[in-house]
Amino acid sequence: MEGMIGGWFSPRSCREAAKRLAAGVLEDGLSWERMLLRLHLLICPPCRRFRRELRVLSAAARAWSGALVSPARRAELEKRLLSRFT
Repeated sequence: MEGMIGGWFSPRSCREAAKRLAAGVLEDGLSWERMLLRLHLLICPPCRRFRRELRVLSAAARAWSGALVSPARRAELEKRLLSRFT
């Protein structure tokens, strides 16, 4: 990356932004990473579109996985999983 700020606004920065969006940096990343990613999203329409697509895919995956498992089975699986960590 060509310097901290310059790297976020080069043509390569869209690849970095996509990696960080997919990794959830906007939700879980360091504050400076989130700020730089938000700045990039302000000036880059393709990356904003990619972020929207990620949200749609994520919501669809959650809906699909929820449809496959009954609430009772889901509760049982959660209970078994939690018992392994306590």
